[in-house]
Amino acid sequence: MYKSIKNILFATDLSDSAKDALKYAISLAEKHQAKITAFHVLPDVMENFFWGAGFEMDMHFDAEAWKEVTEGRHATALEIISKHIEEVRKGIEEAKDVSVRVKVEIGHPVKNLLEESEQGYDLIVMGTMGHSKFEDMILGSVATGVVRRCKIPVMVVPLADKKE
Repeated sequence: MYKSIKNILFATDLSDSAKDALKYAISLAEKHQAKITAFHVLPDVMENFFWGAGFEMDMHFDAEAWKEVTEGRHATALEIISKHIEEVRKGIEEAKDVSVRVKVEIGHPVKNLLEESEQGYDLIVMGTMGHSKFEDMILGSVATGVVRRCKIPVMVVPLADKKE
């Protein structure tokens, strides 16, 4: 017998593809009376830049300024996710009572998603989209990394109105 779906991890990169995946997550949550955690990972720009630059940037640049930039990105992500949730709820009448918690972290998307997936979730729902016919043959790098390593089922949703 399959495990019931009571906790859904919705992974979002804030794209239109993720917004389409949110429709599936909310629909599944409504059908199974499950809770959703909308989860977004902000890449650690400072760490990535350190790595590429080959030196400790915080020794050369104001750490407080970087902190303000990160806090701004965090607030923007929360705003976009909340907007997507409200837009999808307007289109799915039964979804108004679905519980959606929003969580935004800084780090590596695949690593953070895999770590979060081990916190009692039954399913991950995420979007993917290709920009060309070649990319349509493979999943995005985050989706691929999660699908390959995740210990729970992953539902990958393509962009619904993708242009040919």
